[in-house]
Amino acid sequence: MTDPSSRAAAVPGDGRLGVSVVIPAYNEAEAVEEVVQRVIRILVKEGRPFEVLVVDDASSDGTGDLARRGGARVLTHTRNKGYGGSLKDGVIAARHPLVMFYDADGQFDAGQIPEMLSCVPKYDMVTGWRDSRSHVPKDRVLGKKALGLVADYLAQQHIPDLNCGFRVLRRDLLMQYLHLLPDGFSASTTTTLLFLKQGHTV
Repeated sequence: MTDPSSRAAAVPGDGRLGVSVVIPAYNEAEAVEEVVQRVIRILVKEGRPFEVLVVDDASSDGTGDLARRGGARVLTHTRNKGYGGSLKDGVIAARHPLVMFYDADGQFDAGQIPEMLSCVPKYDMVTGWRDSRSHVPKDRVLGKKALGLVADYLAQQHIPDLNCGFRVLRRDLLMQYLHLLPDGFSASTTTTLLFLKQGHTV
């Protein structure tokens, strides 16, 4: 039986790079199966080599089994490593030259995946930008704004959404900085700043 999470269906000679979609997941049983299925449907239509890799961060609600049922390849942690720790393990395990980060809770629109992929290889990293419809807890709004101002200063340019978890990157570049990424939620922020400060196109 063919593994639906790992396809090599690119049109012969079209030159499009394969992508590994890494989805960190901790107790996401409510949404993860549907998220995986939606991503796979979009990537099958996209017609390039791909895999969907869910990193089950020691969930207790059957997240890994549901992700596998949805068609993902699943990497299981025996202890909770955090969001960044899951991303790093996913990148190491990835089989393709492009790595896409995607959240397991269903907040992103999988229909935008082809548009993001179309920006590579022109850019080394393409990141999403959440608008006002995205849910941000009120107690985090001021902190996020302050962090954004600091990041804009460090990067010497405006960054619309510093820590959006929806992005695609060149795996070979990311591997150079993987040891610098923290295990927590700030891994996305750190990745953005690293790529900008090192002169990569974002």
